[in-house]
Amino acid sequence: MTRTFLAAALFAATLSLSGCGGQTGETDGQSITRASSGKDMASAYVKEMTRVADALDGVTDEASARAAAAEIRTAALGMKNLTEALEGSGMKQVEAAAALSARAQDIGAAQMRIMARMNELQQNNPELAGLVGEEIDRLSD
Repeated sequence: MTRTFLAAALFAATLSLSGCGGQTGETDGQSITRASSGKDMASAYVKEMTRVADALDGVTDEASARAAAAEIRTAALGMKNLTEALEGSGMKQVEAAAALSARAQDIGAAQMRIMARMNELQQNNPELAGLVGEEIDRLSD
């Protein structure tokens, strides 16, 4: 249920796909605990999505693709930690959903960067896309 609620909130937040990237100095997903505020959780989500987008932007060859995969793996661990912190806390989920809505532009911008870069890699260098693709898939686990 937690994952369904969070997924629905994230989907709703991405409907507004304008604006610019995340802010610096935010909490990352691995620093989040059950005691974290919904606002901190939303900021961590934006930071992890921006981490993925930034990693993909740096992919130019096999070495950089492997480095990006490692960075994306770190983001996936942060996302997993965020999900676990939200489990069993209905009020925290509501607070996080409201905070995610407030960050919809940042979330949408990061997701658009990820999609655009993955499309570009798929078209121009499928081998590099394959190196990072498995880690991208872990983001939704």
